[in-house]
Amino acid sequence: MPSRMASYQGAHQKMFKAIEMDAQMQVTIDLAAQTLTFPDGESVTFPIDPFSKTCLLEGVDQLGYLLKRESQITHFEQLNGLYT
Repeated sequence: MPSRMASYQGAHQKMFKAIEMDAQMQVTIDLAAQTLTFPDGESVTFPIDPFSKTCLLEGVDQLGYLLKRESQITHFEQLNGLYT
């Protein structure tokens, strides 16, 4: 069974070879499933840290992530005597 690193390297090599043959090649990236699908239908998975994935899926940066949870943060602060 090949290691994940070997799988990623194989995917990179395949992508670069395909781009050399067709610079307009399109791949499908499914961030939620963490897959990249080549035009021939072959799919590979890719790693991404959970926080970055959540931010990208929600269309926010780090500050936007916090602002979306402002009421929860305020509630936590009030419960724990941190809110002034």
